[in-house]
Amino acid sequence: SWDLKNHSLNERLQATGKIVFMSTGLSSMQDINEASQKWKLVTLIHTQLSQKIEDVNLKAIHTIREQTHKPVAFGLHCSNHETLKVAIGFEPYAMFFYVKEKGCDGLFDDEHAIPMDEVGKLGDTLKALTEALGTGTKTGIDIPNWVIH
Repeated sequence: SWDLKNHSLNERLQATGKIVFMSTGLSSMQDINEASQKWKLVTLIHTQLSQKIEDVNLKAIHTIREQTHKPVAFGLHCSNHETLKVAIGFEPYAMFFYVKEKGCDGLFDDEHAIPMDEVGKLGDTLKALTEALGTGTKTGIDIPNWVIH
């Protein structure tokens, strides 16, 4: 995230013609807007470099998407992994999280890293929960048999 303003690096990345995922962890909204205007092949990653749940600010996914007109992913740095499930409701383009081997505790990204043996189940859960978003269209249904009326 400290390379959002690294113009020489970003010019080289843009020259590849591939989408570049750009973390916004240390950036202000002004920095993000400037980068999104300058770099065309960008997907932004909303993250806060904090373990604290109160710093996650998932609503920023919508704000960044609305202001930049760019896809916005979510990057987990919070020690509460359930944040990934809540993030689904903000429809991030993708989700990024750290992975660790069992027994590798105490590393720099340890608190917010997902143990490798849990990644498959977590992925399945996140995919299943995505179904709950639906289409946004409200439709009526017949009264179910179990409803007492």
